[in-house]
Amino acid sequence: MSDLLVEAEAAGQPARLDAVLFGEGQARFVLSCRSSDLEVLAALAAEQSVPLRRLGIVGGDTVVWPTALSLTLAEVTRAWTREL
Repeated sequence: MSDLLVEAEAAGQPARLDAVLFGEGQARFVLSCRSSDLEVLAALAAEQSVPLRRLGIVGGDTVVWPTALSLTLAEVTRAWTREL
């Protein structure tokens, strides 16, 4: 998947996609690290009792959430930077 920016799954998340993407529950953060650093990140999170789950793979120019969306990085950038 060399043309993939992010591939995410909704496993363990609320059933409704809008709740997963825009829910106002407790704060969530998306982190990015090298694959070789994932074990260290997981250990740090566990030490602080912070839940951690791998969402996907970073690289390329597409954001994919299977069965829900597939957008190019340019489309995501335009949506994020344009005025509402």
